Amino acid sequence: VKYGISNLEIQLGKNELWWGQGTRGTLALSNNAEPFTGVKLSTISPLKPIPIVNFLGPSRFSLFYAQMENNRADVNSPGFVVMRADFQPSKNFTLGAARTSMLGGEGHALS
Repeated sequence: VKYGISNLEIQLGKNELWWGQGTRGTLALSNNAEPFTGVKLSTISPLKPIPIVNFLGPSRFSLFYAQMENNRADVNSPGFVVMRADFQPSKNFTLGAARTSMLGGEGHALS
């Protein structure tokens, strides 16, 4: 299910997340595995740059959260958070940064 509010898109359900090759490969976000069921917030169209970082150009952002499986060998039911930012300083160049993290789980705080 997707719903748009102004320039923000909210998605609930399963979504394949493959954001390209990283320094450690695509192990964290690959469309080879079953997609996570979760919540995704993202911009629909690029945002205009703010004056202090005008050199970065238009930007797009995404945030995804999912609850992972409860039969893991390390920690049961951790949360999985993914953040991504894309900047386009010129017409033919895009700079992106992504972060994935597992949080909390059974017996562990989300702090």
